[in-house]
Amino acid sequence: MMDSTTPFTVSVTQDAVRTLCALGGRMTHASYELFRPVLDAADTADGGPVVLDLERLSFLDSSGLGMLLILSDTVRRRGRPLHLVNIPPRVQRVLVQTNTHRLLAG
Repeated sequence: MMDSTTPFTVSVTQDAVRTLCALGGRMTHASYELFRPVLDAADTADGGPVVLDLERLSFLDSSGLGMLLILSDTVRRRGRPLHLVNIPPRVQRVLVQTNTHRLLAG
């Protein structure tokens, strides 16, 4: 398990079926430049759903929430579904407490 001091990491893989984006560590305002490849990968008209794997995400602040909302808008604008998977309980609590989970799901 990652602790709250783990730096932010991103992994993006694309194939004909989906775009898989795995996030890890602390997602804060300082994470935006590393998050940019996720937005770039999502900003295509093809490729099926965007799957965001949050299993290794240890922390999410308001800037991180904002980045997820930008991703959601980008994906929907392209007509692609967004699926969040492997959400750690700590991150899920933040999403629910801020009602962000509803915005990301719908």
